[in-house]
Amino acid sequence: MDDTERKKLIEKLDDDLDGFIQSKIQEKAARGEPEEKEVDYDTLVQEIESHPAFMTELDLSKPLSPEMQGLIALKYEDDDPKEKAESYKEDGNVNFKKKDYRLAIDNYNVAIQCKCDDKLLNAILYTNRATAQFYLGNNRSALLDCVVARKFKPDHMKAMIKGAQCCQELKRFQDAMTWCDQGLLLDPGNEKLLQLRTKAEKLNKSQERDLRKQAAADRRKEAEHQRLLAAIKTRGVTLASSQKPSSNSLLLTSLESHHPSGAKVHLDQEGTLHWPVMFLYPEYQQTDYIEAFSENSRFCDHIQAMFGTGADTPPWDTGRTYTPDRIEIYYEEQQAKTLHQVDTDATLSTVLSDSRYVDHLPVEVVNLCRK
Repeated sequence: MDDTERKKLIEKLDDDLDGFIQSKIQEKAARGEPEEKEVDYDTLVQEIESHPAFMTELDLSKPLSPEMQGLIALKYEDDDPKEKAESYKEDGNVNFKKKDYRLAIDNYNVAIQCKCDDKLLNAILYTNRATAQFYLGNNRSALLDCVVARKFKPDHMKAMIKGAQCCQELKRFQDAMTWCDQGLLLDPGNEKLLQLRTKAEKLNKSQERDLRKQAAADRRKEAEHQRLLAAIKTRGVTLASSQKPSSNSLLLTSLESHHPSGAKVHLDQEGTLHWPVMFLYPEYQQTDYIEAFSENSRFCDHIQAMFGTGADTPPWDTGRTYTPDRIEIYYEEQQAKTLHQVDTDATLSTVLSDSRYVDHLPVEVVNLCRK
């Protein structure tokens, strides 16, 4: 838009304003109001403020009038990158005050894209965008903007303060202390930085204490795992994963049960292994699950507890055919797809130590009823 076009637009806006005021007077006359009637001041102000020349807020959800489009074009048509960036920055500040942080970020984005050569202005733009990002919870993006702001102006105090706040929110307390220290070198009495540093130092000590506790807990857990693996290896148990060519030792993942209960093999204080065991009844497609079956327990003891005198009859065994004296126990040799019978007086360790048995959790034992 050249100077002539701009002058014509300004004259048109001025004429429109006069016409707008005159039309309101005519509307009052058309409503039968006497000319000498005094115009209500508040009503007139409200009507005038709806004119583009006096509007302070813009509803972007509604179509813009040609006059408003012209005013917007006037604001942003400046060829000077700095002036354009300033205009967009002002809009961003207005939206930030309204707590419309996303729209403020959009304004700052456009201002940054103007690529003006004013280092201070660029530092302000990145810091302002960082602050808007911070209020949206985008702490990593905000911290990155603070870093860029200081590339333009290393001593930009607002960027230092906001960077320290971002580090605290990210639980990077040591970094927060560093940002504070750098700012305090420039302004030793800065109250905000002093408060931030005191808080960061306190949180950093707490975090380091928690990390030490966690590291100690991890070491204890690892020692327990190694003790468990050593106990399993000593008993000659073959786990499925240890048969793979790439596996040179027992793995903790081999001890994970796929049962919903999440039960795992564990070693008690006396050094006894307890395994999750599943009894299968293929005739009825039913199962029983024992979360902790001691390696020293006999199968007959569990059978007696589940099917012996006084035990509740399973709802699927309507004929009560499953009794301790009629149940036979087998385990499957996976590779040969063969069932091997187990003496009911045998312990669980007898099966687990059999070289033909490859263990996967839970341990599966087949129970069949002798006809």
